[in-house]
Amino acid sequence: MGIIWSVAPSSCWEPRLIVAEAHRDQSEKPLIVYLDSSDFSNMANPKNAEGQRTLEHLRTSKREGRIAPVFSAFHLIELAHIDAASKDAAQRRADIVLELCGDRCFTYWTDLVNCEARHLAFGSAERSSREDAIRDDGVWFPPLTGIARGFKQAAFRDIEKLIASNSSSRAERRKIKSNFVSGGWIRKRHAAIFDAPDIMESLRANLRDWPLTDRFRHENFFAKYLMGSVSENEFNSEMQKSISNVRNFVGHYYDRIKDEDKAATFGWLRDLGTTIIDLYSDLRSKSSAAAAHAGSDMVRRTLIAEVSGPKGWIARLRERILRSVYEADPSIATRVNEDQWQTRVVQSKLGAIPALDAVMIGLESHTLTSLQGDRTLRRSDIGDIFHFAYLPYVDIFRCDRYASELTRRLTDLFGASVTSRISTLLAEV
Repeated sequence: MGIIWSVAPSSCWEPRLIVAEAHRDQSEKPLIVYLDSSDFSNMANPKNAEGQRTLEHLRTSKREGRIAPVFSAFHLIELAHIDAASKDAAQRRADIVLELCGDRCFTYWTDLVNCEARHLAFGSAERSSREDAIRDDGVWFPPLTGIARGFKQAAFRDIEKLIASNSSSRAERRKIKSNFVSGGWIRKRHAAIFDAPDIMESLRANLRDWPLTDRFRHENFFAKYLMGSVSENEFNSEMQKSISNVRNFVGHYYDRIKDEDKAATFGWLRDLGTTIIDLYSDLRSKSSAAAAHAGSDMVRRTLIAEVSGPKGWIARLRERILRSVYEADPSIATRVNEDQWQTRVVQSKLGAIPALDAVMIGLESHTLTSLQGDRTLRRSDIGDIFHFAYLPYVDIFRCDRYASELTRRLTDLFGASVTSRISTLLAEV
């Protein structure tokens, strides 16, 4: 299989952790809390009495500075509606996320793993911390790299059509275009073109399917980009902020973006899930064949070696991911060569890259549990396990009962408190 990692080259984030409300003793820090997606659903349901009690309790705890809930991309992917009938409920869930978490969110998983791996490769004094993992700007969506160019190409096609409709010959069109465009940008002296009804309608059409920040509406942001006064990176960043707005994403993005575009955005998760399912299925077939020719103890030892051994499928999957991180981010090669990356990162101990290794350990625990029992690996299980990525960076981690059984090694390694009961969480805060 080819590369399974696809991220935009980026440096580690430098967010500031929001600590406490004004009246809280500044010597104390709030507990970082990661809720289960079902908690947001229950609290968003006005008919769910327990959910409403939970919401009031968490509101009070947040107001008094005892907790700082944080949301992740995995929350929003799960909370977004899958059909028109469930849109209102999805919007209520989004409102609860915003009320409790505000703009406090986790860095997108692939970027956080990239950041952790870079720390390890470059010999940083300390491993990634909450300041790397938790952002206070609400930008949970992955970086966008090619979107500005796509909008620009579409806009220029429309401008060329307008030129063609107002000229009689190819030579005249070339002359108008060369006078109109310089170095791939619209000359600023022709800014009046954006007052033309056809052009403005074209720009609106190009951006109609996207939820936008106020800068697009009030600063002629797209026009400035086409004239070169706004950089491509700045345009991409503003689009990333637009989509990261929780209400925009849940209320508009899922309605207006085509299914294939959604798949492209989160395709790495689907592809990685498929890879894991395939590896798991192959392993289960091998274990069944071994069981026909050996006793249960032999099968168990074989399973553990196939899953957890130095050359087991967890180790192979981790190696593939980390190699893909190196290949996907050319800036890494300017600091360390491939051999150094192999020694420092790929061969690092499990736990050295928290956001990745928490998922790997969860998959390992789940696979061994499943293969020795009747439960089979489902795609929904993989989604649950990806939430484990953020367990190393929180104080209290909420999940369902089965998932909590898979976190025993994680709690020993990273120290978070894990609870499968919302009542236990409320008692802790």
